[in-house]
Amino acid sequence: WSYSSSYAACNDRAPPGTDSMVDFYRRLAPALPGRIVVFNGDTDPCVSYEGTRDALLRVGFKEVQPTRPWFYNMTAAPPELLARKDVLFGGLLASAGAGAQFGGQVTDYEHGLSFATVHGSGHMVPTFRPRAALTLLRHVVENSTFAPPVPSDAALAAMGGPEFDGFLDKWVAAAAGPDYVGKRGRRR
Repeated sequence: WSYSSSYAACNDRAPPGTDSMVDFYRRLAPALPGRIVVFNGDTDPCVSYEGTRDALLRVGFKEVQPTRPWFYNMTAAPPELLARKDVLFGGLLASAGAGAQFGGQVTDYEHGLSFATVHGSGHMVPTFRPRAALTLLRHVVENSTFAPPVPSDAALAAMGGPEFDGFLDKWVAAAAGPDYVGKRGRRR
């Protein structure tokens, strides 16, 4: 078995002119139906989310929805899973559910390209945050948005305090609701 990298990312031996992941996303996103979600754990010591975010900015696609939080449903894990799981897998899995939890942040660009972070996760997102990873995967498979749209910065800045507070309360209730995180207690 052998492996050879076709891209310049993490490849010191790539010949000059080899495509980078920026080139790859620039070509792929407009050609595919649906959504491409590039994601990072926000505590990943190997591949920082800042570097990934900056690379996606270099793709040059217009931002269609600004960075905003997304949520997942922290359902109870079955006791039999908790009894047999490896100690390093899913440290936050628990026998009691906790409802909607902060999953990370998401930014949407044109051509269905999105960048999402997974809060509290290192490099191996499904190992560190399995419930959040499952919600992220559901959004990809179902081609659904991670969170409701938000107004522009200018529109938010123009709101008075009570108007902004009311908007924010409604937005969080929607973003943490069943349309985005799934039905409470339902296993997905």
